[in-house]
Amino acid sequence: MSIQDFIGTLQQKATELKNEALKFKNKEFLNAAISGSVLIAMADGVVSSEEKKKMLRFIENYEALSVFSSSELIVAFQDTLHQIEFDQDIGEAKAYAAIYKMRHNESAARLIMRLIIAIAAADGYFDDSEKHVARKIARELDLNLADFELSEPIDSKTRPSTTKEHPMAISLNKGGNVNLSKEAPSLENILVGLGWDARATDGLAFDLDASLFMVKENGKVPNDAYFIFYNQSTSPESSVEHTGDNLSGSGDGDDETMHITLSKVPAEIQRLVIVVTIHDADVRHQNFGQVANAFVRIVNRDNQQEVVRFDLSEDYSTETAMIFGEIYRHSGDWKFKAVGQGYAGGLRALALQHGVNV
Repeated sequence: MSIQDFIGTLQQKATELKNEALKFKNKEFLNAAISGSVLIAMADGVVSSEEKKKMLRFIENYEALSVFSSSELIVAFQDTLHQIEFDQDIGEAKAYAAIYKMRHNESAARLIMRLIIAIAAADGYFDDSEKHVARKIARELDLNLADFELSEPIDSKTRPSTTKEHPMAISLNKGGNVNLSKEAPSLENILVGLGWDARATDGLAFDLDASLFMVKENGKVPNDAYFIFYNQSTSPESSVEHTGDNLSGSGDGDDETMHITLSKVPAEIQRLVIVVTIHDADVRHQNFGQVANAFVRIVNRDNQQEVVRFDLSEDYSTETAMIFGEIYRHSGDWKFKAVGQGYAGGLRALALQHGVNV
């Protein structure tokens, strides 16, 4: 089924979607659905006054959302739109945070994704920039892209690496994941290696920084001490250690590394979000479109064996911050997910999204 066929099916099933929405008639569900719709509408950065009116009219009259009052829909739409237009970085961070809250209720998350796509395609268009944002939203909801006809052009399944440099490692494509506990049953001490090359430019030198958010089930850090970066290199219980800032990023191999001791990670911590950002990106007019050969790899420090690797092959343009990957708990095991999700708001936007005071 193509994405257009999927959209057509959604439009024909408005009554069915409405009946499902009755189960989730609450403010968090509404905010997530509207936030996602607005983010996709603003995928190209501009929404005209006429487009706003058309979108609002559709939301008000869309049968699947009729479980909410007209005033509730209008307020949610206008609040989200105003926040993004007033401060794009903070507004988008809040919108994605509203969406993230629903990821732990799979039924609600799947319905939200269907509603978002139906609303976004109401004007008859669903272009590549809108699909790109829709994929970001699906990842925030921890959903399978293929279930919504949003698969990347490249197959996202894991496959063994056949390169000489990484003969034993599993190589992931964007969106893929691997069970670390099953691939390396004795895994305890991890090295997270991150690397990149700045493409040749005539401007200022690049300074990329690695950092890590230790987040609870709600996607937020317990407190600011669980945001690990070059100026706060160790977590309170020493489960995560940043080994230092590489100002140039030059040379082969890992540009920056972090050490993780899995048994020391507090039980309340569900995910370790691995991030790379460009320092002073706005001042230097730099973005990830000028960065090549970026990767993240997970190495067993006890035997120096590389377990998994993710090479970021996607072309980026305006993004100044990037979630490379996540190490997370799942049914008693530790897993790794190749994320590759970019943000235009730099480290500040990511910090806000993960509950860090900035």
